[in-house]
Order: sequence, then C-alpha cells, then structure tokens
Amino acid sequence: MRRTLLKAAVAAALGAASALAGVTPASAQDAPVRIGYAIARTGPWAAGAQITQEPNYIMWAEQVNAAGGLNVKGKKRKVELIGLDDRSDAETMVRSYEKLMASDKVDLILPPWGTGANFAVMPLIQKYGYPMIAPTATGRKLLGMKNPYFFAILQQPDLMMDALGEFLKARNIKTAAMIHVDELFGLEQAAALEKSFKEKGIQIIEKKSYPLGVKDLKPVLNDIKAKNPDAFVALSYPPDTFLVTAQARENAFGL
Repeated sequence: MRRTLLKAAVAAALGAASALAGVTPASAQDAPVRIGYAIARTGPWAAGAQITQEPNYIMWAEQVNAAGGLNVKGKKRKVELIGLDDRSDAETMVRSYEKLMASDKVDLILPPWGTGANFAVMPLIQKYGYPMIAPTATGRKLLGMKNPYFFAILQQPDLMMDALGEFLKARNIKTAAMIHVDELFGLEQAAALEKSFKEKGIQIIEKKSYPLGVKDLKPVLNDIKAKNPDAFVALSYPPDTFLVTAQARENAFGL
C-alpha cells in the first residue's frame, strides 16, 4: 500500500508540473526530467526514510527509465534524481530544498520524510511554486497553513486516533498510558488521542514524551509498567517503534 501511494504521489506531482510547464523549447525536450529531494540517509530520521521512502523513489525512477522514460507531451524523457542527505536536520533540509528550487531549478521536487520535515519545507514550496505530495506527513497544522502546493495523502490525526479510541473502548479498556515522540507528528497524534480517550471514558494514567533519536526507553517503560494500565500506546517513528517493542517485551509488558 505504501509503495502504491508513493508511486501515485510521484505520478500526480508530474501531472501537476506538466500542467504548469507551458511550451518547452526543443532542446529541453531531449533533456532528462530533473527531480530533486532532500531526505535522511543519516541521523535519527534515516531508518524511517530508508525503509519507507527513498528506496521507492529510486525504484520508480529505474522502472520509468527502463521503460524509455516519462511521456512528457508525447515525447519520452529520462528521469534524473537529484537526492541530498538532509542528515535528519531541519535546517540542512530547508537549505537543500532552497538550493534545488532556487539555484538548481529542478523540474520537480519530491517530499522529505516525516511530518516535521514536511512542515519545515512548506514555505519554500509556496515561495517557488513547486507542488509537493506528501506520503509520510500528517497533521492539522500542515493543512491549516492552506498551502495550495501541498497535498496530503495520509489520514489526519483526529480520524486515526478516534478509530484507535473506538477499538480500545470496544475491548473494555478503562485505563491507558501513552508515550509520543516530541515532534509535530507525535504532538498532534497525542493531542488527538487524548481527546478521543476523554470522549470514550478511557482514563490516561501516564503520558510522556521522548526526544527524537532516543536510545533507551527502559526508565519510562518501567514507570508505566508499575502503574499497570489496561493499554499502552506508543505514538512513535519507526526506529522508536522497534526500540519500544523490544524493551517492552524485555519488561514483560505482555506483548
């Protein structure tokens, strides 16, 4: 499903850009379609980005080029990916996108990985007029910016967390503990889940945040285990999900 969404995002971005392109000079018709992006290859975002996103960009480009290229106004053009490592740093990521748009003047951009990174690049896509379809970003704060160049694919936090609340209520859960990554994704998901739990009569007996790139959650998990909630929810990015699952098992959470 995620791979399909990523392919759809690329295809839709190409369609949007073609509509904006106007008449293309003959020399440009033979040039590759240059598609730029900055994404985490190192740092705490890298595990998620390299599992769920950049490999799909590369696979898509390889498949398109093997088939002769993109059909742009009736002519096949190869795809050239220009990918930069944002090092899991928002400032580096923003500078990289500004270079791609303002200096390199790529034909299209693909989004970075994660809600916070997409939020940081939003002003640039509006400034330079690049459409961006985001398969790994969710948040009402993103939609609240009303950026005409931004298109979200994922469901929003209130819908996802309300479904989780319904699921737990149906299983007669009365108390819950939650942890969340201290980043836009985790903050919005946690707020939405709190609201859902309150409406459904589920008491939150512990709620804690943790920093991006955390290496050890045992103290937090020990504290939660001592309070013996009916349910434990982790609103986490992939590396944290692996960590919390392993450490929760070690702590005999009953997972």
